[in-house]
Amino acid sequence: MGRLLGKEPRATVEAVRMGRKMMFASSAKAERELGFQVLPVYNAMRAAIEWFVGHGYAPPFAGSGA
Repeated sequence: MGRLLGKEPRATVEAVRMGRKMMFASSAKAERELGFQVLPVYNAMRAAIEWFVGHGYAPPFAGSGA
């Protein structure tokens, strides 16, 4: 597509190849050295949704009480 339009492509061949690789990361070092704790994502997602709704960036959702 980049060649057809004469522009830099949105995704290079190298980026697509990297995207196909299975990669994993561990938080073990941060847990061990910094006391980092992995917590459930539910509360963070709920707070983010409430912020977006409260600031008018998203419509109220069912069950929000907003």
